[in-house]
Parts: sequence; structure tokens; C-alpha cells
Amino acid sequence: MRNFLLAAMAAIGAFGAGLGGAMGQSSSDGNDRWMMIKNDSALTALQVYIIPSAEDCCWSRDLLEDFVIGPRGRSKYVNFDDGKGTCQLDIRITNDYLGWDWNFYRIDVCNNRTITLKGELPARSKDGKNRSISVENQSSYTAHRIFSVASQQKDCCWSHDLLDVKVIPKGASLNVEIDDGSGRCQFDIRVTSSQDREWTFYGVDVCTETKITLK
Repeated sequence: MRNFLLAAMAAIGAFGAGLGGAMGQSSSDGNDRWMMIKNDSALTALQVYIIPSAEDCCWSRDLLEDFVIGPRGRSKYVNFDDGKGTCQLDIRITNDYLGWDWNFYRIDVCNNRTITLKGELPARSKDGKNRSISVENQSSYTAHRIFSVASQQKDCCWSHDLLDVKVIPKGASLNVEIDDGSGRCQFDIRVTSSQDREWTFYGVDVCTETKITLK
């Protein structure tokens, strides 16, 4: 009997780990905070972070841990219990396309049971040209954000942050995709740091140039 109970407990543990939830966190109010993340998008969900909707700091650890949720109908149950009895959470889910993620605000995780991810891969220019550029950081600052705008549209409108959750530490470099799907080649590129230092490069031909350097 003892061996049977141990085996059953191990099976339950493996099942919980397979669901990819935040095992070990448990609020005392008895509310079920498990939800299914259903991925109907063309992207792979990589990380899941939560924060109480009433708070500004700080995002949780990755609730998926070592798991991912594949595209086109894959799904996974995740435990959204933060251990504090919180029901209303903001939820951020990252994917394998650099530049944007899914954000859900004021989700009642005590009553909702499903989050659905939607989205297709952003359009790419169809001329076959490579529009990624290496950003090499030779400065003493860490680059936190990168924005681009077609050079013909000087004052409107800068793109979303192309680095997303990544940064470029001093001495490092990173390839960044600039293609906005328009077929343009010339872009202005703006890079900012966390210390009010920024760099702007005008008229960069991302179809021919392969690198910009921060100094």
C-alpha cells in the first residue's frame, strides 16, 4: 500500500509539472486559479508572467518554466495563483517573434478559465531582401530599446520597441529585424538606454548596410 501511495503521489507531481503551472504557490481562499492558455496563433508562446493589476512592480517569474505552447491549437493549463490571494491579474505572454507579445489586463483568474492567443506572423517585404541589421554596442551603456521609422516619415510614427524584453549590454551585439512589410530600405533608427543616453541613425539603408555601432 505504501508503495502504491508513493507511486500515486509521484504521478500527481509529474502531472502538475507537465501542466507547466506555478506549483508550490497556493492562496488560502480556496479559489481555483488554473486557466487554459489556448494558442490559436502562428507563433510559439515562450514565457508567461503575471502581476497584480493594482501594482506597478514587479512581474513574476516565468510560469511556464521549461515548457512552451506551440502554435495552431496547442494548449496548456497554467496555475495563475500568486500565493497572495490575488484574483485580478495582468498577464504578459512572450513569443518567438522579436518585437511584440500578448498582454491581457485585469483578468479575473478566479473565474475565467481560458485565455486565447491570436495573431499571424507580421508581414514581410516580398522582394527577398534581408532587412536585419547588427547593432554593436561599443558604448559604456546598456541599450534597452530600439525604434525605427521609414526615413520619409520623419516625425510619424516610430515603431514598437524592436528589442521587446531583450537588452544589448556594453560589448555585446544583436541582430535586429527592421522590415516593416512596406518594401522600404531606408530607415531612421533610434536606440535608447536606461540612463537618458540615446543614439539616432538617419537614413540607414537596411537592405545594404549590415551594422550600426553605438559609441
